[in-house]
Amino acid sequence: MFAKLNKHRTYLIASLAAGSLLLLAASLIAFADSAPEPPTPAVHPRAAVPERLSTTPPASSSAEVYVLPLPFDPPANRLHGHPLEGVIAAIRTGKSTETRDWVLPLLVKALAEPMRVSRITGYSSRDADGGGPYTRWGTRVRWGICAADPRYWGPGSVIWMGDPVNQVLVVEDTGGAIKGRHRFDVCCGDSRESSARIGRRKANYVPLYVAPPTSRWGHKPKNWQPPLPPEYHAAKKAAAAATSPASGSEANR
Repeated sequence: MFAKLNKHRTYLIASLAAGSLLLLAASLIAFADSAPEPPTPAVHPRAAVPERLSTTPPASSSAEVYVLPLPFDPPANRLHGHPLEGVIAAIRTGKSTETRDWVLPLLVKALAEPMRVSRITGYSSRDADGGGPYTRWGTRVRWGICAADPRYWGPGSVIWMGDPVNQVLVVEDTGGAIKGRHRFDVCCGDSRESSARIGRRKANYVPLYVAPPTSRWGHKPKNWQPPLPPEYHAAKKAAAAATSPASGSEANR
């Protein structure tokens, strides 16, 4: 009889324990469902990782790039693969800092000119052997000009100088040590450091306009610019004629 009672007591205890566990589990589930969700941590914009990285601009951006038209058709005897092609493309797409109106026509005309090799020297107004703050043409020593042999280059001649200068230069100065058609001193303003970096070296160049050599330089005229190629004026005249309205007599013909 006692064995039977012990068996019933064990069963009762086990049932009570199982029920308690079920109640505890249900309580935990209910608490988890009712607990508020933790806030999502803020992410700094710079920490966000894009889905993909691309250096290709959107397709729509290409339509927004204005390409400056050529002033006239390139010469028939142009040299294909000419280094000036890249310079012209940079100006036409606005990737160049060059803003002078007369530069592009001279560059297009010079596509028929072969590259020459020159010997250049960098100089500044602060160099020990410099000629001071003014040029022979009466202008300030500054970037964008050069000195040349006056026997070959008159004041206002224009050249394009390749590496390491990569710039359109106007001949506004001379120098006693500058001898020869292919010899130039490149002005670096008042920067001794830039002058030292250029030093003395060989560099490619292309003549864009050669002013008549003279011994009388005088002073640079106000609002000076080099003469533009005849092709430029012809193209400009043809464009004006194409857009102008026909006269009354022509319209009645």
